[in-house]
Amino acid sequence: MFSWFKKKTKASPDDLSATREALKQTRSSLLSKIGLILTGKNKIDADVLDELEEALLTSDVGFETTETIIDALKHRAKNTGFDTQRTLTNG
Repeated sequence: MFSWFKKKTKASPDDLSATREALKQTRSSLLSKIGLILTGKNKIDADVLDELEEALLTSDVGFETTETIIDALKHRAKNTGFDTQRTLTNG
């Protein structure tokens, strides 16, 4: 009972290794989702941004971080006029 008041111990190497592996899998999954969204697209439009937003949210990136990323992409689109996948990923 009230275990949250107990002094925290350092994570074991096994815990850290498991966490790193989980993060590696999450990163790989997210990058795969983004790749699938962008593949074959000729323009980065509102639909693509919606798909990216969904991919970020379902990958547990978090609402605020997702909003920041999408807002930055929208700002970049407005200021630089990117409209192709190549410009988005290389710019």
